[in-house]
Amino acid sequence: MELAPHLTLGPDGTGSFVFHADQFPNGPINLRLFATDGGSNQDYCELQLFNRGGVAWKQGIPATAPAAAQGMTATFTDEFSGPLSISRDKSGTYWTHWGGGDGSAWAFGENEGSSSPFSLVKGATKSFLRIHAAKPDGVHGITGSLTTNHATGKAPCYIECRFLAQNAKGTWPGFWMTAKHAADLGTNKGACDEIDAIEAYGTNSTSGGIWTAYHATTHLWGQPDPVWIKDKAKGPDGNPYAAHRMVPSMLMGGKTAWSTTFHTYGVLITPTVTAYYLDNIEVLRHPSGEVSASEPFSVIVNLAIGGGGWNADLQRYGNQSDMWIDYLRIFQGGETAH
Repeated sequence: MELAPHLTLGPDGTGSFVFHADQFPNGPINLRLFATDGGSNQDYCELQLFNRGGVAWKQGIPATAPAAAQGMTATFTDEFSGPLSISRDKSGTYWTHWGGGDGSAWAFGENEGSSSPFSLVKGATKSFLRIHAAKPDGVHGITGSLTTNHATGKAPCYIECRFLAQNAKGTWPGFWMTAKHAADLGTNKGACDEIDAIEAYGTNSTSGGIWTAYHATTHLWGQPDPVWIKDKAKGPDGNPYAAHRMVPSMLMGGKTAWSTTFHTYGVLITPTVTAYYLDNIEVLRHPSGEVSASEPFSVIVNLAIGGGGWNADLQRYGNQSDMWIDYLRIFQGGETAH
């Protein structure tokens, strides 16, 4: 929805419009602000708000299971009603690291003291988990990563998370899983299957360049490419299987970007098939990796800032950004024919 499509700035470069918050969803919400000089120069920023009023819309875990989890049983559900159980070891529901390094220019912090990046914020009908990335002046940036400690998935399983995050330069929200053979757990050795339900890369520039799509990817680390990759085997649609897709969410379903509203991201893993979903729409499918087909998964949700070879610049946002998680759930067992 365009809120102020004909807004003209005054001589001093300022302008205003009214945001009728009560007509929008309750809870976390992002507003996109575009500006242009009438020529080729554009600017873009994304304002994060928490709507205390508004309409309670699709908050919390749905009453029914998704189609991809048909015949399975929910073995783990968390819609963050509190209190939080987040520890620096394996004693809590969640662990604050994932065992493979930080992967973020801003360090992943602990759930301790005033610098904790984790909190619960109450909406109209439920609480949301807030992962707050912040970098006060003169201090290294801190953000958050959570790994399920005792809740895992093992093929056949379906794992999903509903969240919202900001598209800004350097934000890198993700929801993903890793699996290793038991003998290699806790080491950098052996094969590892990494299943990225979503990797979203926040970008903006004075030219107006933004990424509204996100990445769905399977990484098969420390092992030869499987036959379906090497031989470019074709899937049921007649096209070669792929281990990666840039998902154009603006062209699918509700036609919204990953940062403009909550979306549900899911992955089905069976001994034979791995399939990715956006709001219950299948977006990628390929044969399961050897490790994925047989070993348990760690489940991770995090907000990295920078890292991966690109720099973060959140100064226009006060050097802070939020990821809001509505719920996380895991289904296990049942039918494998999907």
